[in-house]
Amino acid sequence: MNKNKVVILGCVNKDIIEKVKKLSDDNKAEFVLLNDKVVTDYIESKEIDNSKTEKEKLNKFLSNDKNRKEVSEKAILVWNILTNNGDISQAPNIVLSKTVLVKKSTLDFNQATELLDLLYAFGFLKYTNGKREFKLIFNDSIRVASAYLDVISKTNEVKLLIDKYKGFLKLDKTISDDNQKNLLDNLKKSIYNILK
Repeated sequence: MNKNKVVILGCVNKDIIEKVKKLSDDNKAEFVLLNDKVVTDYIESKEIDNSKTEKEKLNKFLSNDKNRKEVSEKAILVWNILTNNGDISQAPNIVLSKTVLVKKSTLDFNQATELLDLLYAFGFLKYTNGKREFKLIFNDSIRVASAYLDVISKTNEVKLLIDKYKGFLKLDKTISDDNQKNLLDNLKKSIYNILK
């Protein structure tokens, strides 16, 4: 920067404002801070809704037809790369590998992981061996059945965690029977609130 430069900043974070102002002053640049309303108007124009929960944002993302179409195309591309344009009707029977995807594409391991997780989120992929191997799912009824099995599997994991919690409560002699019952009731209510 030289003395003829002007720094114009639109920001609501006080720490950033102070740092940029100091940097501007150190470099003898004129510092202009835009009104907060300029920043909030910009955010609103981009339709960024900070009031939405992460769950609501995720649901909106997953239910968007354009996103689903793009992910479907990516799933087909992954299939074609890994099977040399094989018969897509055979997808439910073929186990594929993340390592092979990395070898046969320009993706690095992290990019492949992100892509496969995206396909999983949209129901186009089922992991079969940790996150190293997977099957691609193009049939809607298989996708529904796979999602059902995922729910059952995760529910069983939650049940094990609940049993572990109950065990710890019983071992803790400082917690009365009535208090244990209250803690378990609170856990049940919390789980119910999440599930509803």
